[in-house]
Amino acid sequence: MEGWRDTTLENSCVIKKGVQFNRLELDDSGTFPCINGGISPSGFSEKYNTEANTITISEGGESCGYVTKQKTKFWCGGHCYTLLNINDKFHLDFFFYALKGRESQIMDLRVGSGLPNIQLKAIKKFGFLFPVSQTEQRKIAEILITIDKAIEQTEILIAKYKNIKKGLMHDLLTYGIDKDGNIRSPQTHSFVEKNGMVVPEEWEVDALGVCFDTFRSGNNITAENIYSMDKYPVYGGNGLRGYTFSYTHSGKYILIGRQGALCGNINMIEGRNYVSEHAIAVQANSKNNDDYWYYKLESMNLNQYSAQSAQPGLAVQKLVSLIVGIPKNEEQKGIAEVLLQKDKLIESEQTNLTKLQKQKQGLMQDLLTGKIRVKI
Repeated sequence: MEGWRDTTLENSCVIKKGVQFNRLELDDSGTFPCINGGISPSGFSEKYNTEANTITISEGGESCGYVTKQKTKFWCGGHCYTLLNINDKFHLDFFFYALKGRESQIMDLRVGSGLPNIQLKAIKKFGFLFPVSQTEQRKIAEILITIDKAIEQTEILIAKYKNIKKGLMHDLLTYGIDKDGNIRSPQTHSFVEKNGMVVPEEWEVDALGVCFDTFRSGNNITAENIYSMDKYPVYGGNGLRGYTFSYTHSGKYILIGRQGALCGNINMIEGRNYVSEHAIAVQANSKNNDDYWYYKLESMNLNQYSAQSAQPGLAVQKLVSLIVGIPKNEEQKGIAEVLLQKDKLIESEQTNLTKLQKQKQGLMQDLLTGKIRVKI
């Protein structure tokens, strides 16, 4: 393309491998991060060996090839490359995005099976395109920085909403709401002890099982009967597993993961579905609200009740006998509605985040290859 050239990393900068840090000297409260083979810091310390605004590429581990720009001074570990003395023909931010846009190709340079790594000789020969004009480089970088800031702000907003929801869940599921829609508190409302549990006086306390018409494990299904496409979704402890030709459940159900690492994982399903043996299907009775119990079960950390063995598992009999506070149906609906609104807000921002990420991906593909040129 006119005005564009290709080059290699060894012709663009000095590539330096870091120095391994003693893990015993790392903690969670130091000033400077230790950047090694992963995406997140290995820890923090009061020592650093590299200045801020340095581009790094992970050298070893499952994340080798990950490209980022460190915003603070840091310790560059033994499984990390730093890119130093970048040629003055490059705008720094463009140089970063030129590599970030080809991150998957850098990751393809990895060798080894036990502990994958990227050899220095391979990273030196890695090639990429760039516009000769630094003005064009700067404008490309400005566009990508703008969308990165939008992504970052959206992620901050999602984290904020999730924290608000978490606090709200605790208060709503512990104290409930009164007839005026206000969250109760021990200072303004009456709480009593029932069956060994202190609850609002309007609540009952009973075994969890009394709230449900259905509380049973799903059906066994072999891998040969699960397909990428068919009529009915197959659900396990981690949600959708595939599709099959028959169904075991119809309507609205809460699923509780009952085996392995996903013990206690909570999902909600509707319609006709096949529930596998890796999940417990739960459906509230007419006196109770499914949405409320979805949130309540999610808050109960049910994994703590799993059998302690090589393969953790939840027993239905143990779960149904758990003692819980039970608001009246109308109050359950009110609590669920508040939390559903928070989830819709989070979902909306998640959708916005996905759009921004796709937009960035498309822009990087177009701008960093010269397919779309910016006006100079």
